[in-house]
This record gives sequence, structure tokens and C-alpha cells, in this order.
Amino acid sequence: MRNLVKALWLVAAMAVAGAASQAAAPAAPSPAAPSFEIVKDHVDIEASADGSYAWSREESYRVLDTRGIELLHQRQLFYTQHFETFEIVAAYTLKANGQRIDVPKSGILSGYGLSSRPGFQDIVIVNVFFPNLEVGDTVMLETTRRQSIPWFAGQFDFRMELTRAVPMHDVHYTLTAPAAMRLVFDQTGFTAGPVQDLGDKKRWTWDYHNDTPVTLESDAVAESDFGPRLVMTSFPDYAAVAKAYGERSEPSAAVTPEITAMAGEITKGITDRRAQARAIYDWVSSHIAYVQIVLGAGGFTPHLAKDVLANRFGDCKDHTVLLEALLKAKGIASTPVLIRAGIMAYKLSSAPSPHAFDHVITYLPEFNLYVDSTAGIAPFGV
Repeated sequence: MRNLVKALWLVAAMAVAGAASQAAAPAAPSPAAPSFEIVKDHVDIEASADGSYAWSREESYRVLDTRGIELLHQRQLFYTQHFETFEIVAAYTLKANGQRIDVPKSGILSGYGLSSRPGFQDIVIVNVFFPNLEVGDTVMLETTRRQSIPWFAGQFDFRMELTRAVPMHDVHYTLTAPAAMRLVFDQTGFTAGPVQDLGDKKRWTWDYHNDTPVTLESDAVAESDFGPRLVMTSFPDYAAVAKAYGERSEPSAAVTPEITAMAGEITKGITDRRAQARAIYDWVSSHIAYVQIVLGAGGFTPHLAKDVLANRFGDCKDHTVLLEALLKAKGIASTPVLIRAGIMAYKLSSAPSPHAFDHVITYLPEFNLYVDSTAGIAPFGV
């Protein structure tokens, strides 16, 4: 789940698993002058009582220099098959003189992760190649997305993080949700409009613009700590997020005869409980290969510990449930811990979202110790 939260507009999510905030925009330009600008980004979301949602999006990006051509000629989008449907309604290059050049069918390619074939991910990558792009041109994209199965039953969650390094002139988000759904919002940097009462539904609107981009410092604290973001969620607090993940994770950590036998083999001749925990951790770290896997509900659901043991590979959530099951077989308690890794971020949003996290490790309360068996070379106790 290491690269789960693909921030800057990725439908990023967590792969506490593997991966899901909501669609990939071009990467931000280098600390030099911006190479493109966002002319328009309108997102209309409708949430259902079960936590699923539908959205429509209209985007347009204008090329400002030759590097902008490189950044914008290809857009990469993705969705999770079996849980979502995705459609490109329109995709075209709008020339500076007003001429419209539609993207041909041959210019839209789909694949799975880094491959064109299904594998360890059920995230489908959609690449859109815009034709005849020159400085001054605009790429236009209209898409729809429908989530048929929510990541967590009865819980709605949507997260967008923006960057101040790109000029943005017309950013507008709309959420329509059941009036009975209790929602929490973090609208840092956005201007909220009046809430509309639609009978059994309510509608919220937000606007954002950044006409004067800033140059981001290298090695600076992540923009997610203080930059513009819009988080909308029905999770009331982070304890509820932890509970929801725990309910997904706990059944997978069941102790089976295979787990009991392996735990006994690993700890043979060891009586000290901390030494037993160390031996189990060392075994999982050295014998279970780390493979990023994004399958199932947005990559939030781990495989069964007995299957991870049999396959000898898994991602961070799989490592965690196997470690938990082996420890449990020896009477040693542990619990998964959601964290945000890989970026210099130190703050959580005021709106509790599972998509704020991209990694899961293990806590052993008996020893007041955190461990990460996916690190491979990290000694027990580090």
C-alpha cells in the first residue's frame, strides 16, 4: 500500500492496501514557471445512503510552454473494476484558433497497473493521448464515474488535494447527499457556498482559484499539511476509521492449523515472549515478499493470513494480518496501525478520512512497540 494515496488529484486512496482521492491530473511542473494552467475543473458528486457515489467531471488545461505539451499530451486516469464504472464522455484538443480535434478511439488505451493484463491489481489505468498539441492549446476532458459498491458499507468518503504550484481559475465542486447523512467537511482554501435544502437531500458547493501560483521549496513539508484540500466524509472521527478498517482486517487474521504449526516451528526452543515476537517478526520480514496488491474494496481488505502464508507474498496489509495471526497463535496480542508514509506530512485533516493513510504497520501493546515487517531490513525494536 505504499503508493496508495496518489495525492495531487489521484483517486487515490489507500492501499492500506494498495490504492484509492479521485482522478489523476497532470503532475505539477518543476519549481520554474508553470507549464500549464487549469482553466476549469468542475466536479459534481452525488452520494447515496449506502456510501456509494456517482460523479461527473469537466476539466480543461491550457498549455503555457513546451514542457506543458509533454505534461498534457497524455492524461492518465484510473478506476477500480468490479466496484466502479468509468466513462470518457468527451476528450479533445481545443486549438488556440478555436478548432476542435477529438481524441480518436485509438488514442484511448486501457491497462492494469503497469501492464495491459490483469494481475495483482484490479485498478484499470486509462491513458488518453491528445492529438496535435501546441503551446496555447487547451485539452478538454469530460468523464463520469459511478461507484456501485462503497469502500466501507454505509460510509461515504471523498478527498481531493490541490497544489498551489499550478494556476487554477475556475474550480467548482458540488456534493448532493441524503439530508439524513451526517457529514464532516475539511474545506481548507475553498470558499463554501450556501447549503441548499432539497427536501430529502442537501447540496453543498465549494469554489477555489489560484491565479498566482507559488514556487514550492524542495524538501518542504507536504502541501497536504497546509495546502488547499476538500475532504467530505461520513466518518465522525478517526476512531470510526480505525474501527471500520479493523472490521475488514480482523477476520483475515484468524488462527488456523497452518498458522499454529508455523508459529510453533518459528519459536521452537524459545520461551521468552519478547524473543518469540522477535522471531516471528524476523521470519515474516525475511520470508514474505512485499508485492503491492490492489484487489477488492479499494485495496482496503487484506487476504487471509493462511493464504499469505501459503503464497509467501503480500502487501503491507497482508504482512500485518499474517504477523498478527502468528503472534496470536503464541498468545501475543497485536493490532494494525494505519499511517501515512513516504511523504513529509505531519498533520491529519480535521475531516477523518481513510484515504489520508497509505500504509499499515503493527503495534504490540505488551511491549509498547511498533514494527513494520515490509521494511525487510529494519531490526525488531526499530
